Amino acid sequence: MALQLIIGGSGSGKSYCLQQQIIRNSIAHPQERYVLLVPEQFTMQTQKDLVTYHPAHGIMNIDVQSFQRLAYHVFDEVGGSRKVLEETGKSLVIRRLAQQNREKLPLLGSKLERMGYVGEMKSVLSELTQYRVGPELLEKLQKETGDNRGLADKLHDIQVLQEAFQAYKEETYITSEEILEACSHVIGKSRMVADSVVALDGFTGFTPVQYLLLERLMCCAREVIVTVTLPAQEYPFTALHAEELFAMSKQTIWELTRIAREQGIAIKEPLLLGREGMPRFAGADHPLAFLEAHLLRYDGAVYPGEQQAVRLIRAEEPRQEVRFVAGEIWRLIREEGYRFRDIAVITGDMEGYAGYIEQQFADSRIACFIDHKRDILANPFVEFLRAALEMLEENFSYPSVFRYLRSGLTGIPENIIDRMDNYCRALGIRGYRRYEETWEALYQGEDPAELEDINAAREQLLSQVRELKETYSGAGKTVRQRTEGLCRWCARLHIQQQLKDRELSFQARGELALAREYAQVYRIVMELFDKLVELLGDEVIALKDYAKILDAGLEEARVGIIPPGADQVTVGDIERTRLKDIKALFFVGVNEGIIPTNGARSGILSELDRESLGRHHLHLAPSRKENAYIQQFYLYLNVSRPSERLYVSFSGRNRKGEVLRPSYLVGMLRSLYPGCVPVSAPLTPASRRQGLELLARQLGMAEETENRPVLEGLLAYFQEEPVSAGKLARVLQAAKGQQRRTALDRAAVRAVYGETLVGSVTRLEKYASCAYAHFLSYGLRLKERQEYTFAAMDLGNVLHKALELYTGELEKSSYTWFDIPTEEQAALMDRCIGQVAEEYGNTILRSTARNTYMIDRMKQMGRRTVWAITEQIRCGRFAPRGFEISFSAAEHLDAVTFTLGTGTKMKLTGRIDRTDVYEDDGHVYVKVMDYKTGRKTFDVGEVYHGLSLQLAVYMNAALEMEQRTHAGKEIVPAAMLYYQIKDPIIDAEDDISPEQLEEERRKALCTKGLVNRDPDIIHLLDGRIGASSWAIPAGVTKTGALSARSSAADTAQMEQLFARVRTQMTRFGTEIMEGSMEARPVKKGEQTACDFCPYGGICGFDPKLPDEQFRRIPSLGAADVWEKLAQTSETGEQKTDTLSRKGDA
Repeated sequence: MALQLIIGGSGSGKSYCLQQQIIRNSIAHPQERYVLLVPEQFTMQTQKDLVTYHPAHGIMNIDVQSFQRLAYHVFDEVGGSRKVLEETGKSLVIRRLAQQNREKLPLLGSKLERMGYVGEMKSVLSELTQYRVGPELLEKLQKETGDNRGLADKLHDIQVLQEAFQAYKEETYITSEEILEACSHVIGKSRMVADSVVALDGFTGFTPVQYLLLERLMCCAREVIVTVTLPAQEYPFTALHAEELFAMSKQTIWELTRIAREQGIAIKEPLLLGREGMPRFAGADHPLAFLEAHLLRYDGAVYPGEQQAVRLIRAEEPRQEVRFVAGEIWRLIREEGYRFRDIAVITGDMEGYAGYIEQQFADSRIACFIDHKRDILANPFVEFLRAALEMLEENFSYPSVFRYLRSGLTGIPENIIDRMDNYCRALGIRGYRRYEETWEALYQGEDPAELEDINAAREQLLSQVRELKETYSGAGKTVRQRTEGLCRWCARLHIQQQLKDRELSFQARGELALAREYAQVYRIVMELFDKLVELLGDEVIALKDYAKILDAGLEEARVGIIPPGADQVTVGDIERTRLKDIKALFFVGVNEGIIPTNGARSGILSELDRESLGRHHLHLAPSRKENAYIQQFYLYLNVSRPSERLYVSFSGRNRKGEVLRPSYLVGMLRSLYPGCVPVSAPLTPASRRQGLELLARQLGMAEETENRPVLEGLLAYFQEEPVSAGKLARVLQAAKGQQRRTALDRAAVRAVYGETLVGSVTRLEKYASCAYAHFLSYGLRLKERQEYTFAAMDLGNVLHKALELYTGELEKSSYTWFDIPTEEQAALMDRCIGQVAEEYGNTILRSTARNTYMIDRMKQMGRRTVWAITEQIRCGRFAPRGFEISFSAAEHLDAVTFTLGTGTKMKLTGRIDRTDVYEDDGHVYVKVMDYKTGRKTFDVGEVYHGLSLQLAVYMNAALEMEQRTHAGKEIVPAAMLYYQIKDPIIDAEDDISPEQLEEERRKALCTKGLVNRDPDIIHLLDGRIGASSWAIPAGVTKTGALSARSSAADTAQMEQLFARVRTQMTRFGTEIMEGSMEARPVKKGEQTACDFCPYGGICGFDPKLPDEQFRRIPSLGAADVWEKLAQTSETGEQKTDTLSRKGDA
């Protein structure tokens, strides 16, 4: 029995030396047995190497094993009846045990319901097993850490689950972490190991359980040989420091020699390699040999001279990094004779880069093997299963139903699902009973013809899930019954065939990774079902708990990809992937937070917990600080792998657009190689499609980019390549900023808007703020999806309707606005609100407790509103003339009819909430009111710019209507006002009197708008006016003049404003009928038309682009507006084409 160490740095030839030694001895001693232990992922490569190097190209007496495989062989030989409980099975069991012991887990019990938390618990239990920590030690530690209540509680809960887990698997199952310890107890009986030579290669270190097995191996094997990565000049060593680059290697040597000494095993003189040069590199002066010798040594060494072996690449974002890698791989193959197998790509962020690499390499036709297992949670089949159970558990809630339907495996067409989705959203369809009913109701804007298709889809949904629902109904169902029900259901819906069809489709499109995923996922799920039945089959379980256990199993499931061939680029992770005989290495994603990782441990035991346990002499997996040193060692191993070229690349920003900094490794390489400066990733498209994509992204910025020569070359190529002519034309169009159309042609205008433009004032205001938003809203008629909710707009609709009803009921009664008592106002308004609420929105106001409360809230607002309106009316001498007056029904109303510059007509429609009038012998004074439920201020500057047209148009229409009925009288605009419907909260002192409180409420409910400054009209509007008014936005001084804060204008100014509005509306209508649809939203101060626009996701307007800018309008005060209107009136630039306000006698 002996221990032999083979020591050398990366590239010194340790593996080759060991393999040659084993081959020579196996040939010389064919009766002896040789066992070579390597990491699991390296077994096939090692077998291939031995067969290649062996003169007979066969290895009859050499076994290549991993630790796990060795254990299985030993159990086969000496006996071992317990089944292995692998990772998915552990998750299922732990989830179930957590459910059963929930009351005993005060700290972690509720957290175990979270997605992924069972995996965290499984990791902790596995770690404790690997480091040989049992319930007794956990109980002892709870007492020792009692001052740290949080840690003690965690240890208690972990102990409860550990004991339950051990009790469950006792005598029946063994976990993968326990296999090596179990093997160590029986390996002495194995003839395969007895008196054999056992060698270990490719390990960076060992866990306590592995050391235990190695101890047994040393005692029964003839010789144990171990390769250790440590430069020869570092050996022997006298001290061991955790922060050293080779601390893990020195720790390994120390532990192995300690075991050998304690067991009385001879320690042979170590074989030291690399002192006379590194076989991997072409000479000691090669730049990569220099890198291996000095990286992370902090010895101040600088490479003498120029070199091209190490390159630093700076990219804008990860996709560009990967695009560069693909292009450079093809350059190495075409120009330097490389093969795919000579090249590897590594990263510290496989989750972030694997998708980019997979897609880019497939597009570039680069054969690759991505050493990364993907989970299956996003697979449609898995989503289909999980959604079905969620649907049953939540009684057909809206999210669960459409999660199920959108899995893609129901056979219902996507467009029908979209319609059904809109229908259920708008009408609030929830619950299985509603799905059993035939749907007959329609929501606003729905096409009745679609209802037949929607009901057919509803029936198809029910036919699919009815059987499963019946299987799952009722209590007392076992795991076996629920699982078998799912299996039968999948078979009835032909899921396996559907997945096979998709697999073939992906193969035909060249999407091989997806094809392989779909080829495996059905088998993976069925195996999971088998495990469920085997482990928990006869346990009675609730649907909710069953779904969570299934989720725990699905979280653990992974799709494994077998290397497709020998000649391929290997893509892997810096810690897991083992690389061999590569000439060029691409190290991507070398940014802070990735290299080194940010170190954030998300496990159940935090870093502080681990430090606390360390103070009590319990050491588990490496801490964050220790991991930082370990990662340095992995960096050293990886960057010293290539024999000819090393490319290190980093990005300027991540996928979210956040700025990234290069890793410290970049600065370290620049220090070692002063001439090695980062260069921008060149544009190197590897396919026709990539070339077009690069042109589309970069050509518009060609004047700013250093890649312009490349772009010009691509442009010349595609101009001569007829296959891509159409695509190239679109790319050029986009580069010139013409991708977005700015106008419709005449035929399109007629098709979209008709011969006569008919619409509301709000429509023109929308156009004034953004022509493109107008086109999307009124041209394409795109609308936000209707929701079965009671929103602010619904509140306004109910209150508007209730006010209309109140007015009608008041007219029928014996009261008027001037004499109705406050109590009668409140009672009448309550009845009106109640009546509207019962009829509104498919009884939505009775659908939830919150909405029912809204009825009471609206009654309060309604009472306050009619009180305030009544008070305002009583302040003056104006009397209400009409309510909800439609001017669209009035024939030939010139105020809302326009002749446009295109020769077509424009007619406006709308309703005036209220008009009040006062008549004397020669005049009719008109006031218009518009009720608003949201905040609305009056800005005469916005009226001037055409952004706020409503009051002016309503006033024009009201004036014309009055003119037609009052022959011989002058019709005078008196006021156009907004009233905000609200129940204001008054900020007042505690000792305020009821009278003062009422006064404050009146002020808070005062109208906003514009009044005629004529003193007589002011007093007609409010006969009680003082420094302020309850009724109008004006006040008077002690001398009787209007106060400076009054919003007022004389009749001439108002007429000029109406003329300006009419001119603006004519222009807007003309531009609409000319097809204008340019995306140039208005910006006024800091406010823009985009702030609350629902079309942002469609429009894509970007003010950072030179061709897409806001249309800025200046803020104008009232004085500025009146001055501008006066100037245009004097110069005649704007004709006052408002109607004469004098009726014919």
